[in-house]
Amino acid sequence: EDAVKARANERWAAVLKGDMSKAYAYMTPGYRAARSEQDYRGSRGSAVRWTAAEAVEVRCPEATKCLAKVRIEAKPFMGRKFGDTIVTYADETWLLEGGQWWLFEKL
Repeated sequence: EDAVKARANERWAAVLKGDMSKAYAYMTPGYRAARSEQDYRGSRGSAVRWTAAEAVEVRCPEATKCLAKVRIEAKPFMGRKFGDTIVTYADETWLLEGGQWWLFEKL
């Protein structure tokens, strides 16, 4: 659980810095084999600017599968309908493959 939490936080740190190459490197090998880094970057368009993220909970129902809950703060690019900051949570699935934890995302 600690290893997954660390990996999730490392990946989100890269996303927050805009280092999508580094964020892409956390995706499962199967994902990276099927989608190029350019495709990954193109799929990350957003109407918000992420300002903070932290894995707040990790549970591992299986030895090779963990579920992380990530608290995300964002600022909308347009409008202030929701105030200055929006707080939401994302559920991530992490899989152990080849001795390393990788973020799983459906293609």
